Amino acid sequence: MDRDIYKVDYTKTQVDLFYELDKKALTINIVKNFSMLFFVVMLFFSQLYYEFGFLEKIFEGKTNEIGVEKVHFEGQFKEWLVISLAIICYPLIVKLIKKALYHYISGDKNLFSKNKTFGIRFLLSPDAYYAQYYKDKLKRNFLKKISDLDSSETYYTKEEDEMGISSEDWNQIKIERKYFIEWSNWKNISITVTFCVVSLILIYLFCNIYWVAFWFTLLIYRLISRGVEIAKSFYKDVANTKAKIFYKKDNEPIYILDIKSSLIRSHGRLSLAMHSLIELIILYSCLYFTNSLLHNISDINIFTPFNSLLFSASLGVFNISFDFKNNYSILPQSIFHVSQVILSVILILLSIAQYLGKNDSLSKYDEDLYLKVELIKQENKSDAKLRWYKSMVKKICENILKKLG
Repeated sequence: MDRDIYKVDYTKTQVDLFYELDKKALTINIVKNFSMLFFVVMLFFSQLYYEFGFLEKIFEGKTNEIGVEKVHFEGQFKEWLVISLAIICYPLIVKLIKKALYHYISGDKNLFSKNKTFGIRFLLSPDAYYAQYYKDKLKRNFLKKISDLDSSETYYTKEEDEMGISSEDWNQIKIERKYFIEWSNWKNISITVTFCVVSLILIYLFCNIYWVAFWFTLLIYRLISRGVEIAKSFYKDVANTKAKIFYKKDNEPIYILDIKSSLIRSHGRLSLAMHSLIELIILYSCLYFTNSLLHNISDINIFTPFNSLLFSASLGVFNISFDFKNNYSILPQSIFHVSQVILSVILILLSIAQYLGKNDSLSKYDEDLYLKVELIKQENKSDAKLRWYKSMVKKICENILKKLG
């Protein structure tokens, strides 16, 4: 049986949508790259500070040998209040960013629409919850009554409450989901970098237990939430086989195994895994450093921001770690260590290895889509060059006329 029998050609509207979202992706990619560059610059200056004692006068009189005061958690009411505030703030931040991406893709103008957020899934991982919620919402936008679809000439799938989605609408869902997943991945790096940089700056400037407790809690919640999302999404992508049944009036239902729910290709999924690995390395490096302040780790000079990054990178990429004077006798440090190894194994051994060897062939319908989008890009590039040449010629002619006049 032809695996593509249920598919239809992409419409002109869907081709234009793919092209417009591809243009918007450049902006989000620039923001991601800028955040990474900013993080590298901050690391450079932090290392100068530790190596050469820059800014030492700012902390004079209240710092230890590395320039940052060691703080102690005493379990006071204000400290628990700050921790609670961080736990409340994080899901709101995630919801706002995921919702903004959804509206950026779907064109829905109602940015502040409400949705119910109950259950353990939401509390454990707001990132996983909202990612799934808005992916499902992109699909629900195209639900139609099965009675209407059954009279059409195209295949359709049965969804909830006697509703279904046609093959034509599945084309657009796959386009929108592709960019929602990729942009969420890129934004996650920017968010993690922002959290880490802001937390380090504020800890340096206002080194007290309240700032450390707030940002340390925020980073831990970020780690738990993103860790659950990464483990769940990449494991399901590798281990679970997606299947759907397509129906058509006066035809036998067809069962399609290993169906794609988005247009992300294997090299795109490999990029997602690599970005997630980089994000985890940055996040864990900040946690190693902040945890060393809270627990007075004996050789604290090992855990400067830059050295923490090197330590996290060696552990995340090569699973190589070093026990600096029994630092792992501290429980949080041991938990960070083990969890980073587990998440790195999921990303490297399961996901990256799987994507490298996966068949990345396109159907004739997908090939036609990519071809049409590339032709539009080339045509617009030519038009842009032509407009530039015309404007330059016009300016030159105007300057010549002014001089002659």
